[in-house]
Amino acid sequence: MFRLLRILVLSLERGPLLTMFLMFQTGLIATCGGFLFFWLNMPLPWTLGPLAAVLLWRALLHRPAAWPIQVRNGGMLFLGYAMGAPFTPHTAQAILQQLPAICLSTVLVIAISLWMASVTARYTDISLSSAFLGSTPGGLTQMTALSEEMPHTDPGVVTFLQTFRLLATVFTVPFLVLHGLADHVDVVGVVLSGSAEELLIAYLPPLGLAIGGMLIATKLHLPTPQLLGPILGTAIWSLQGYTTPPLPSELLKAAQWCVGTYMGLNIPLVALPSWKRLVPLTALSVALLLTATLGIGLVLSNLHGYSLATAFIATAPGGMAEMGLTAMMVHADLSIIISYQLFRLLFILLVIPPFFQWYFRRKSLL
Repeated sequence: MFRLLRILVLSLERGPLLTMFLMFQTGLIATCGGFLFFWLNMPLPWTLGPLAAVLLWRALLHRPAAWPIQVRNGGMLFLGYAMGAPFTPHTAQAILQQLPAICLSTVLVIAISLWMASVTARYTDISLSSAFLGSTPGGLTQMTALSEEMPHTDPGVVTFLQTFRLLATVFTVPFLVLHGLADHVDVVGVVLSGSAEELLIAYLPPLGLAIGGMLIATKLHLPTPQLLGPILGTAIWSLQGYTTPPLPSELLKAAQWCVGTYMGLNIPLVALPSWKRLVPLTALSVALLLTATLGIGLVLSNLHGYSLATAFIATAPGGMAEMGLTAMMVHADLSIIISYQLFRLLFILLVIPPFFQWYFRRKSLL
């Protein structure tokens, strides 16, 4: 089968026909991964299954793949809609009351990450700046770009550390939550009922705001605008007291499939000569960081009264989309989780890069 596909690919000329074939092939591999993870009862099967299948297809079999970013953006739009729906005036008030806890937990998670990075740099031959940029949670794209501007920093090491942490987190956190911390697991979404006119009236305003939010966020160059924009747009609708109908289960699965496939295609595969020394230390760092966030979550849970699953997902160093999907599956407090994750994302984007530049410039002058 694979040989036949290879012959077919080689027979195609470069151009749209080859791209379409690679897209079809990538989608087929991703779908097989989704069904496999679903059959194995793995967490987030339609996100992590396509991610793992496409990543292994590229890494182990060295096969070409293609997936349009427009398809990913469409999936992000619907995921953002689902994550913005739970925001209400009551939850907004609760979030404002918890701002000190959100700030403190964010600083603690980043501080623990940087301390572990200093340990990694001490016992390997990588530079401190590479370790710092590679260990900052939630900043794969930003930290990789920053590493190219900073002296004595290896972008390959930064990419490797960020990728390892991302993969470890998005696979470990959902598994721990679904098989240890959550009391109830359910399928995300609903089955549509009602006439076409009723459904149009119910969905058009919040979906319109989600699309508008995505366009505005993209225009303003906000971080992850395809997800953040729909979250904010839908949240604005919900905060006015209007009903935001949940999306159908199959549509949310398709959205996860679109996003997971793109993630598997765009996770960089980096070969490092010192990987044998980096992998054990990086794995230990991720394990200690997740243990620390679990401890922080336990404190937050006792202080504010929400579940341990909510607190752990909120502080976990994973992506906002993956943590939001995990929260929806276990009926955790999605508005609290998105608030924590969003604050940390903005903090990392706005505060961490100038801090790193100042710190290492000052260090080089001493």
